Amino acid sequence: MLRPRKNATRLILFDWTGKNDPTTPDYKSFLWEVALLSLLYDEVLIQDNILLSSKKLAEWFAPAHRFPLLEEFIDRGLLVVLKRPQREYPTDKLIEMAAKNPISARAQLMESSSTLSDGTRIIFNEQQSIFQKRLEACLEACRTGHRFAGETRDFDLMESFGNLLQEVLGKTEYTKWRQTIFPHITEYMAGEFAKYAESPEIAVERVRASGRDPATINTASGKLVLHTPLAMQAADLFEDEKARRDMQRLVATTFAAPFSWGEKSNGAYGRRTRELVLLPEHFSEEQHAGRLVKPNVITQIPLSFPQPTLGFGRIVQEIRESKAGKALRRSMPALGKQLSFDQQEQRWRAVAEELNRRLVGPTGTQLTLASVCAHIGQHLFLDILVHVPWWSETTPSSFLKDLLIGGSVPSLQIGGEYIYENLRVDLKAQRWGDELQKAVRFRCVDVPKLVNLKVRSISNESSHVT
Repeated sequence: MLRPRKNATRLILFDWTGKNDPTTPDYKSFLWEVALLSLLYDEVLIQDNILLSSKKLAEWFAPAHRFPLLEEFIDRGLLVVLKRPQREYPTDKLIEMAAKNPISARAQLMESSSTLSDGTRIIFNEQQSIFQKRLEACLEACRTGHRFAGETRDFDLMESFGNLLQEVLGKTEYTKWRQTIFPHITEYMAGEFAKYAESPEIAVERVRASGRDPATINTASGKLVLHTPLAMQAADLFEDEKARRDMQRLVATTFAAPFSWGEKSNGAYGRRTRELVLLPEHFSEEQHAGRLVKPNVITQIPLSFPQPTLGFGRIVQEIRESKAGKALRRSMPALGKQLSFDQQEQRWRAVAEELNRRLVGPTGTQLTLASVCAHIGQHLFLDILVHVPWWSETTPSSFLKDLLIGGSVPSLQIGGEYIYENLRVDLKAQRWGDELQKAVRFRCVDVPKLVNLKVRSISNESSHVT
């Protein structure tokens, strides 16, 4: 099993949409998105519950002919699955199951106590069950593509999440940010929801009063905690649809901050969250008072990108381990410390060129007479066999005449097609190479007031992950 590497750069894939599904249109775009991110960061992390609850991922990768594409990514460490720690399971039966079958244990817990991001209970369909069995076998055979969440920092995640949620909903310095990013959350709604963070029992009572079965998790001592499924159910109680959606996005955003901090992640990747940036150590009050921006990485996957096939993950891994690949990842921690992104953009171009060369072929093909003749020579003997009546009686002179007439014309035709094909492939490679270089962009975005996360060491009463 993978162990967290010291000083590694990390990115966490969080909830993509209200149904925990990626926003990419198909499996091709999803694999490309993960591939590009894995070239930028040492580890691309995804929680096991997101993998299990996504209907799109199950639809794409449950089929036996397509799962090996995802398996290759996990096996080569391009996508790292964060598993729920065994100590976090509420019963001895699930703890014992998690030791041997972590995916099965997680699935059982999710069906009994979790919800989707829209507050509805999770019920896995047949396709999801097939996908989960394949994923279980994959993790059992693979030793580098998964690890337990919470191994990088030892702290109480749920307590930190609840404290931060109260601050974001209650403190005036977050009012402008809330009104801008989540405009449909009124001050009254914010005040009511803050009560749930302070007293989860209130959320449980209101969810139950609505006729639903509240998703609850208790610590070993019986203490009720506000975890994200319960918070999502509570958010779904608001009558206004836009307000419900905004509150669920706010919950996801707030949870992402301490979770990313706990995994020592350089950020969270998802269209749903609007990142809350944690307060860095040794950050001066003068810096804190000014305008705050943070570097952001954006990926765009053009439809013209090649279809991933088995072996695509191997190519991405080899480029990651190349000189250009290592240089690019080493430059990522410097984002924000320099006045421009020149270094990252230059190193990304070098990686993109290598990826283009490996997948499509070298650009700028030299169409010399020797290369064309060499290609024609490969087909000339076949042309003789097909077009020259060598089995009939013939003289050397007539054979030469037949050869010139029967063999040269098809070969010259092949030569012309060879020139055309090389030019076509060359133009395709250049066009695709340009699109690949533009597929990753760096920019700065404004962030709200930095969060001073108050954490304490984890104890027997803590609940670390959702």
